[in-house]
Amino acid sequence: MPQLALIRHGDLIGRELSPLGEQQADQAGHWLRNMLEPAAARRVLCSPAPRARSGAAIICSHLGLPQPEEEPRLWSGPDGVPDSWEEDVEGLVDQVLAWSKGVELLVLVTHYEICASLPLHLAARLGIGGRIPGGLSRGEGWWVELQNKRWCLI
Repeated sequence: MPQLALIRHGDLIGRELSPLGEQQADQAGHWLRNMLEPAAARRVLCSPAPRARSGAAIICSHLGLPQPEEEPRLWSGPDGVPDSWEEDVEGLVDQVLAWSKGVELLVLVTHYEICASLPLHLAARLGIGGRIPGGLSRGEGWWVELQNKRWCLI
């Protein structure tokens, strides 16, 4: 599996990113760009929610990608889609591993519920030990250092 960044969408007003949320996405994109070799293959997927899509688009601009790929399984929370990832967390882990094939960086821009649950399941599957991350504020993300088998905050 490549490097993985799991990012919670930024601050919002209503259902859209606020100016602060846009700034948070810009900072995450800048950080991710600096973590990669220029020619590294990368892929950005996001929830179809406007707040996640907007943040992912900003991140894509830093990574030289035209647009993020929308993935309904990454939508979560009270306005999430029926029969979403919560029905099959292990299936989402399988999907994350499939999405990561052929890239050096996989970025998922999603919601709190997935950011809080997915790391535990990925850690179990990939043998990532140490302290598993807890809560994540809007605009923050987790970066998996696979060589060191640990999580760090973006």
